[in-house]
Amino acid sequence: MALEPIQQQRRDAHAKAMERLVVVVQELSYARSLAAIQEIVRRAARELTQADGAAFVLRDGEFCHYADEDAIGPLWKGLRFPMQSCISGWAMLNRRAVVIEDVYLDPRIPHDVYRRTFVKSLAMVPIRGGAPLGAIGIYWAQRHRADDEAVRLLQALADATALAMENVEMRTQLERRVLERTAEAVAAREIAERADALKTRLLSAANHDLRQPLQSVKTYLALLAPDLASPEKRELCARAQRSIEAMDELLDTLLDLQRIQGGQLRAALRDFALAELLERIVVENRPRAEAKGLRLDLRMAPCVAHSDPALLRRVFENLVGNAIRYTAAGHVLIEAEATAQAVRVAVSDTGIGIPDEALERIFEAYYQAEHPAHVRSGGLGLGLSIVQHLAGVLGLRVEVRSTPGIGSTFAVELPLGAPLVAAPRLSVLAAGAALRRAPRAEGPLVLLVEDDAAIADATRLLMRSAGFGVCVVSGFAAALQQLDEGLQPAVVVTDFRLPGSNGIEVIGRVREKLGRELPAVLFTGDMSGQAARMATQAGCALLHKPSDAERLLTVIEALTSAPLPAEPPASPAPSLAI
Repeated sequence: MALEPIQQQRRDAHAKAMERLVVVVQELSYARSLAAIQEIVRRAARELTQADGAAFVLRDGEFCHYADEDAIGPLWKGLRFPMQSCISGWAMLNRRAVVIEDVYLDPRIPHDVYRRTFVKSLAMVPIRGGAPLGAIGIYWAQRHRADDEAVRLLQALADATALAMENVEMRTQLERRVLERTAEAVAAREIAERADALKTRLLSAANHDLRQPLQSVKTYLALLAPDLASPEKRELCARAQRSIEAMDELLDTLLDLQRIQGGQLRAALRDFALAELLERIVVENRPRAEAKGLRLDLRMAPCVAHSDPALLRRVFENLVGNAIRYTAAGHVLIEAEATAQAVRVAVSDTGIGIPDEALERIFEAYYQAEHPAHVRSGGLGLGLSIVQHLAGVLGLRVEVRSTPGIGSTFAVELPLGAPLVAAPRLSVLAAGAALRRAPRAEGPLVLLVEDDAAIADATRLLMRSAGFGVCVVSGFAAALQQLDEGLQPAVVVTDFRLPGSNGIEVIGRVREKLGRELPAVLFTGDMSGQAARMATQAGCALLHKPSDAERLLTVIEALTSAPLPAEPPASPAPSLAI
């Protein structure tokens, strides 16, 4: 009868050990590094077996590396011993557990090494049976023989450790392969599912780096096209430009999708002049529309909206881009109508329209409606899905009306903001119109700040071909030096990422140096959203690389035209079509 309480205690202890083992296995399944695995295992080995010490041993070729330990006194952390001369090596080479009640009576033990420690007894199990990765050892300061249950617990821990180490190794190999791939491979679904954090960092960097050479290629093509005498060669040049535009659009879409899937988008709501945002979208997209023979118009009265202008800009860029893509003839119209509480912004087109049965699915990722007049553009079917996600982040609802063969209208309703007290601003669209009505005899001077030599050269040639004077510098210090020497630019065009600074800092210091609000263009391959927010706050135009030559020149021409009077935001004004 006296044995029953002892047996019950053993059963209770075993049950607690099994519960602890389950928790440890869960912790190991979440481990993302070998260091994390070592920390979990060294603590768990002692707790499961009530030992005085535990060691985590890794196989390092023909050596045993005592990588980590948890013990009442020092063991051998950081040391390496030949496989043939230590008991952990014996367990790995023989692929089985070993229990030693007295280390000084076992010939496999290097006694001199153990005399410097507290160890009198031990047990050692290999990590993985087939080709051991290492071993887990437990030690006692008094003579003790580990029973079968303790060895089984230790071996179960070792098996879970092996799986965790293999998982970490697979993850490490995957990350290594991802780092070696191109941006196209980064966008692959397998990487999106298994390495989201790594893909986010890689895609952001690759996105910027790919835009740099694309910009110079696109600008050189724009300079080359007018000098090609053969219609066939001009068409080849146009095809190359369209291919670059398709890649640019794909990069935009992939980055937007990754930011949405990664939950990285956060709305920074504020009051802003809606007309300025919409005017810039029109200016930047009008060359593309006119190339297809379309009119791109804006109709609105000045008003102040309350939203995140950077995210809202991406919403309307996608809607306007879609409208131009799927409209073969006619026009695209952006119209903003304000009420007492809100402003409704609609993007309408005279395009192919959307069948009724497809209206509920057009916001799904990768969905593209089939249509008799639909000419596939090579897109991924993500534009409207991204619009829907961005609208959700902004707390907006996207309305759609469409008639096949007649056209479509997409609209969102924005809350109104408080009236802004500001000096009358230059209307970008009006300035562009004034420029076309009264061409200048001599082009204004552009200060171009760009550290990429190819882009700087191509942009300089483009601006000179359009009649602008150009001063090219590679960075912040060089720009200030030119101003100290008397340079008086009409506009500054700067890259966002510059050595030791960024374009927003350059714009601020140039304006401070000149003592006036110099018109500015932030020209960047950075699509993270940071550049867009900073550009909005600084009151400068934003162009993403690669930008077509006509768009760049149109924006610069508008910014360098003579300012025209504009109604203050708070003053009532009639609806105006520009």
